[in-house]
Amino acid sequence: MLETLLTTQAAGLERLASLAKRGHTYCEDGWYSCPKAEDGCADENRGPECDCGADEHNAEVDALMTLLRSNVSLERADAGTPVAVRSK
Repeated sequence: MLETLLTTQAAGLERLASLAKRGHTYCEDGWYSCPKAEDGCADENRGPECDCGADEHNAEVDALMTLLRSNVSLERADAGTPVAVRSK
């Protein structure tokens, strides 16, 4: 039962990560799109790097997901250990 709960928890974390990720800003007028948007940006002076904040946001999501995944892994490792001896 605990394994099922942990599997459900892990699946929920992955779903949360996919919902939290942001795409690069796109505008029909390519002048205002992020250079990393699917069709790019019409203003070549902005360079190739993200300027809409999506890269930083997604990096933060990735860092949080790494932390949360490690906690789920620790819970799985502790699943067979009596509660009195589990790490905190």
